[in-house]
Amino acid sequence: MAVVRSEEYASRCAEDRIEYKRVVLGVTLWVPLRVAVRLVTALTWTLGAFFLSLFASSAGIFSASLAKRWRHAISRRWVSAIPSLLGMRMTVIGRRPEKPYFLVNNHITWFDFLAMSALCDTRTVVMAEMLTTPILGTLVRGMDAIPTRRLTEDTPRCIAEMMATLRRGESLMMAPEGNISPGREVRRFRPRFLEAATRCNFPVHYASITYRTPKGCPPAADRVLFGPDPHFPYPEGKIPEAEFEGWGTQRSFLSHLVRVLALPYFDIEVRFGSEPIRGTNPVRLANDLQQAVTDIFIPVQGHKF
Repeated sequence: MAVVRSEEYASRCAEDRIEYKRVVLGVTLWVPLRVAVRLVTALTWTLGAFFLSLFASSAGIFSASLAKRWRHAISRRWVSAIPSLLGMRMTVIGRRPEKPYFLVNNHITWFDFLAMSALCDTRTVVMAEMLTTPILGTLVRGMDAIPTRRLTEDTPRCIAEMMATLRRGESLMMAPEGNISPGREVRRFRPRFLEAATRCNFPVHYASITYRTPKGCPPAADRVLFGPDPHFPYPEGKIPEAEFEGWGTQRSFLSHLVRVLALPYFDIEVRFGSEPIRGTNPVRLANDLQQAVTDIFIPVQGHKF
């Protein structure tokens, strides 16, 4: 596979850049007011979508397929708007693949799911905890997400569902790292779920994600990241000390959210690879995809090397 460095890739894809500049409540508001209004707006939008989804579920009495379509439409409207309500500005470099596709990307923080779901209308492999989260779980289920408990015994069921999705001609998306990272590098891609692609002889597209904040603001590594992931099944049931490196000062999720909402905005840049990769061996395919994402990856702003 040809190696393309990040600078060359960015130059080559300049004509394909798409910027989503719409950001709710930008630079001019007093910071406490900005936080309050963004928080209330996002909560109101989310609760409204949640109750509409519950109402749509009642259509299942007459038609299960109609209820599913309504819930999907509501969830799509919700996830398409929520990034801008939180102050996220999205920039896309490269071309999104044509449907149906299997897409993988690196995984940095919980904002990844919102941004990628807003950009790509696909079934997404998510951690099972997302589907049991109050309110949000209902909206994620509306997008027909595929849950995984990230345990060995759950793998065959998840792979079977992924294969069924591809064989029906639907699109699929996942983060093969299996865990969030501080965004210094692309971590090892785990090959087990890529068996769905190799068994179906399905090519895999790839994308890289990175974050930055505006000039004069704290860097994204300090403000946007939140980790490590408390739900990941670490050995011995506790987070290793080495995993805390790179995450900055530990804080509660609420304080993290307030710090993010206080920013004028923050950028997520998504770079799509130019050509998909096909493979017959999951381990080799995982390695090839990891290298391809690494080649177009830019570390999160603010990390020191």
